[in-house]
Amino acid sequence: MEQFDEPFKGIIMAIEDLCSKILDEPTIESSGSIGSPEGSSTSMQQSGDGTEIKQLLVQNLQLELPFLVTFFPKLSSIVDSAFLGEKTSVNQSGRDSYSQTINVDSVAGVRDTIDIKANADRLKHCVRKFIQTICCASPLIIHLDDTQWADPESLDLLYQILIDTFNHDALMVVCSYRSNETTGGNHLKTNLTDKILEFSDKNPVWAVPIYTVTIDNLLVDKLNSFLQDLLSGDFNDNMELAHVLHDKTRGNIFFVNQLLVALHKQGFLEYSLGIGKWIWDIQKIRQEAPPADNVVELVKEKLLKDTKAMQLLAIAACLGSQFSRANLMLVVEGIRIKAMSSKRKFKNTLVLYSFLSLDFDTADLLHHCHREEYIQPTAANDGFHFFHDRIQEVALSVLPDKVVLVLKY
Repeated sequence: MEQFDEPFKGIIMAIEDLCSKILDEPTIESSGSIGSPEGSSTSMQQSGDGTEIKQLLVQNLQLELPFLVTFFPKLSSIVDSAFLGEKTSVNQSGRDSYSQTINVDSVAGVRDTIDIKANADRLKHCVRKFIQTICCASPLIIHLDDTQWADPESLDLLYQILIDTFNHDALMVVCSYRSNETTGGNHLKTNLTDKILEFSDKNPVWAVPIYTVTIDNLLVDKLNSFLQDLLSGDFNDNMELAHVLHDKTRGNIFFVNQLLVALHKQGFLEYSLGIGKWIWDIQKIRQEAPPADNVVELVKEKLLKDTKAMQLLAIAACLGSQFSRANLMLVVEGIRIKAMSSKRKFKNTLVLYSFLSLDFDTADLLHHCHREEYIQPTAANDGFHFFHDRIQEVALSVLPDKVVLVLKY
């Protein structure tokens, strides 16, 4: 889930991912992860060619489909386009239910014109019926990452979906979050799990089971096993290195990976063709390797040295934890055009195209960022997501404090 003001963002991403899976794969037995963030993902088991789900969606969501398509355009490719030729009204202000009429055959850009907060209750109702319909045809798993950033509206929608008796035994929601980043009363435990426990106490027949799995940092012996697999060395030979890495990273596996890459580039860790194994200078690593207590600083240092990748990732980070190749390339070209045609500045603010030189080939640089493990491809939409939400955080941090992206006035 995203740390942005837009409500429902993580859930919208998860359902878009589900629509893509229904479209792209006749038999779906895969699972994946959001986040951030990577964000959100879905997994389901589907038999046949998807005809049953298509028919159920049309049958059960007759009134809701046009509204849903404005948020999930791929849904229009799943159901009959003739049915979606209808028109529907969308509340823009929360007061006048006829303030705008939308032809959902042309939904491009429509979502941006809808006041999501004013239509929150309607969106919750429609998403609940959508999930009910999917669960009637197939078991469904929804994975939401970084839920420590979830907005109250998303948590309320999750609560309504989980206690819905129509979804009983057909739905699993996996929420991952950093317990050290949950502050105040607006977080997963207070706004979701406690409410579910209260519901289960009052309705034991429809009780919603909750399982909590705490994932801690690696202990030294587990880190040593990881190094043994990674470096193909002897368990005892790696133990000293495991202790040093654990001292610097506290066993955080993401920190460990980033530190190992840094050590290799600094020449402290290398593969010897002569003896056919990885070798390292433990004293230099202990004395000179940068501490990785703050992975943001470690990755930031790496990104600052990779100037062109930093520029592309800064733009990608503005698009969210997930982004499509086409959208990223479109934005980059739009910035280039603005850079050539305008030198406009805003009061006390840098315009993004005045900060970035953009002297790179976008396709080649995407491949480079993938190779360096800044980003990873998504299962659908020819898109990418950041390898870790900390990388997105670093990419945003390299921009000036008041930089803005302006493609039109």
